[in-house]
Amino acid sequence: VFNKGRGQILEEYKMDNVTIAKLQKTSVVIVNDIVKLFEIYNQFIRPQIKSSNTFIAYQNLTLAKPILFIKTGEVIQLVNNFEVFYLLKTVDLNQELCAEKVSIVKINEAQFEVKYAFYELIDIICRYQKYLDIRLIYIHLNRFLTADINQQLFSSKKFSIGTFCNLINIHEQTYYKRYKKDKNNVNY
Repeated sequence: VFNKGRGQILEEYKMDNVTIAKLQKTSVVIVNDIVKLFEIYNQFIRPQIKSSNTFIAYQNLTLAKPILFIKTGEVIQLVNNFEVFYLLKTVDLNQELCAEKVSIVKINEAQFEVKYAFYELIDIICRYQKYLDIRLIYIHLNRFLTADINQQLFSSKKFSIGTFCNLINIHEQTYYKRYKKDKNNVNY
């Protein structure tokens, strides 16, 4: 299990398979440190991807990714995979999705790092950025990233537009052109 060159490899951990339906029967939450990242996904990313013609492929790709989790007592805290968390909280999930198996890997609290969720979100933004309001996402990511988290992720105290653009593989000019084109359509 690894995070596209941005996270450490976790090969030594045992991977189990479990259905979405079985996970729905347990108490699953998002690790507190990354709740804001899930909110960004839920508000600004998922609705746009869902309305695109690539949603089914996206969901299939997401279900194929291993899920990292921390178990504390009876509660499972997800470390990554926002789409699976979204599906777990969906009341009227269809039977086909309930039967889907996902791979899960247990880690302990000391192994948790914000980078697992952050870089997963960046990968989603990078892959689907043409459907997204990247300026709005940048604003919310910048609010989430404290000086300490920035230091851990980028060895810098600030999360610049240039850094964001580099992470999602666009030029800053593209960022500003898209902002100019969309600024009348979106409330920031």
